[in-house]
Amino acid sequence: MIGATNSPAAPVRDFAARGLARSLSGDSLGARALDALRRLVVDPDARVRVTAVRVHGAYGAPAGSAIAAALRDA
Repeated sequence: MIGATNSPAAPVRDFAARGLARSLSGDSLGARALDALRRLVVDPDARVRVTAVRVHGAYGAPAGSAIAAALRDA
């Protein structure tokens, strides 16, 4: 899933963001998943950004700054 976050296709990046949910990535991939989600929070595609913010929220406090920045997205 982490590799798919770099896909040129927005639907693939969107599904990759869903696949990085904390319940799926667990603690072992948590840091890498968070890094990938931080990139997706500023993705050019609005659907990808929304999905990334939703998934990011489950990571709690470490996701706070990226979510706060995303709330300023017009």
